[in-house]
Amino acid sequence: MRFGPSRVFLVGDRGMITKARIREDLQPNGLDWISSLRAPQIQALVNEGQLQLKVGKHFRLAVSERNFTFARDEAAIGAEAALDGIYVVRTSLAAADLGIDSSRTQ
Repeated sequence: MRFGPSRVFLVGDRGMITKARIREDLQPNGLDWISSLRAPQIQALVNEGQLQLKVGKHFRLAVSERNFTFARDEAAIGAEAALDGIYVVRTSLAAADLGIDSSRTQ
C-alpha cells in the first residue's frame, strides 16, 4: 500500500451512520466509525437522566429571605444559540486510539 494505513474508519454526520449500517456493513468488514446522535436520541438521553444539559447559565437568579425570582438571560441564550447545537459523539474506536485522555470522555 502506498501510504500504509493501519486502520480505516468512517466519519459521518448526524444520522448518516445508522445502527443498521453499522451492523450490516461496517462491523462485518472490520471498519470502525465515528458519528453523532440525532436530536431525538439526545432528547431521550436527557429524559432518561443519562445526559444533563446545564441550562442554569441561561437564568439570572435572585434569592432573598422571602423571595426567589428568576429571569431569562437573553444575552447568554443568544450566544449559545449562535452555536450549532449539541453534539453527542459516538464511536467504535477506543479513547486510546483517538488520542483522547479520560478527562475529555466524560
